[in-house]
Amino acid sequence: MTGGYDHSALALFSIAGSNLDSRGEPLTIDYEAVVSGRPRRVDVTLTPGDGQTLPSPSDQMVLLALLQLAMHSRPTGAAAPADRLVFHLQQVITELGWTDSGRNFARLRASLDRLGGLTLTLHAALVARDGRRYSPPGQATRLLDGYRMADVRREESWIDWGPLMREAFALADVKRLDWELLLALDSPLAGQLYRLLDRVTLGGETSWATDWRALAAALGMGARYDRPAKFWSKLRPHAEALVRHGVLSGVDYERGGKLVFHLRSYLPAELRRALEEKGLGAALAQRVVAGFDASTIMAQLDGWRHGSPAELVEAICAPESLTPPTDEARAFLELWIPHPAATRALLLAAAMYLCGVACEPDDPLGWPAEVRAVARFMITRNLDPEQIVRQPPKAVGSGDRDPLATCCFEDPDHAG
Repeated sequence: MTGGYDHSALALFSIAGSNLDSRGEPLTIDYEAVVSGRPRRVDVTLTPGDGQTLPSPSDQMVLLALLQLAMHSRPTGAAAPADRLVFHLQQVITELGWTDSGRNFARLRASLDRLGGLTLTLHAALVARDGRRYSPPGQATRLLDGYRMADVRREESWIDWGPLMREAFALADVKRLDWELLLALDSPLAGQLYRLLDRVTLGGETSWATDWRALAAALGMGARYDRPAKFWSKLRPHAEALVRHGVLSGVDYERGGKLVFHLRSYLPAELRRALEEKGLGAALAQRVVAGFDASTIMAQLDGWRHGSPAELVEAICAPESLTPPTDEARAFLELWIPHPAATRALLLAAAMYLCGVACEPDDPLGWPAEVRAVARFMITRNLDPEQIVRQPPKAVGSGDRDPLATCCFEDPDHAG
């Protein structure tokens, strides 16, 4: 298990149209929400290419699959992928878990046509997870600048990333995402809800409140529902899927059409606590957890011995500034070996997931120093690796409270 990746800014809205958008007309998404503790406005117009419709939910998954390939194919030591991704069509099919059929290869071609033709006009600034801004709003941008899809499967295909993707790479605005979970949800709507919730709570929040209209807009459902009860009847099964997979512990409804999602944000909350123990204020700790990969924060905390909170933040911003001691690997073995084999397996699985690498279980000395640092941090902080990789909770018994039971629309102002 090595995890996956998501474009942080794009997680805040769906680029997929619906059957109602089949005429190929532009679609504007405009809403406000709290993102990692700060108010954020999303305002973007999606315009399909000439003679095309907006991308479908399946196309959005194709884009994410291409992102997985790009991030996993980076040269050793490179933070960002190349501007051109060269791949074989079979790789995308495999990444998506599709069957190897002519029909699915045709789906890929149609997806690339729609993704390549899509133009995004930004009316409000996109903000990276660390607070830096993308290019000023008021201009059009694209996901892809060009592509070639081979006619023969064994030949190479390629895409050239567009400005919006290249900016995300430059701003390090590509965050970790549980790709296996996204595929397991088996529903584009549940997947988009998962991506949105994962993004807005990057700072370690364990709950997220939003107006139902804003949520409908973010999920690409804004034009289809005029009452919260109708909206919730559509969304509820997808929220239930997130409960089953351990993302949510429940959802509450508050009078007036407000939804409160309760998340199992185990690791971000633990990282905020660890940073605050090092002297960071609560607000700064929240911004650091939202702005940087958990593995980077854990590795820096693991190796941090002396210095001010400001110096710790600088080290997290420039992780190459901290060099492990020469005896770090040998010392790790002394800490590692006494643990039972089953515990070591769980710790390694979590470390590989967070660091995005695969390691041989029996060769700790050959692991990247970051993997050992993350594993050591989990051990010394007594963290639960199963919670980190978000193992689904035990099934709800017939006598247990339904975690979504309080999410109803019975008040007279919003009755369906």
